[in-house]
Amino acid sequence: MPTEDTGGPEAVEQPADPGPTKAERRLDRRIAVTMLFLETAVLVTELLRALGVF
Repeated sequence: MPTEDTGGPEAVEQPADPGPTKAERRLDRRIAVTMLFLETAVLVTELLRALGVF
């Protein structure tokens, strides 16, 4: 009589996710730096507008 696989301890485990590759980490870092630059530019622009420069 065949038994149904219930996913118990005898089930085959999936390998752990290796995480992002070096290229993916580099791209994520570039995106983060770009976002930081843009946010800083917006804040500086708002500050200059508040001071009446623009």
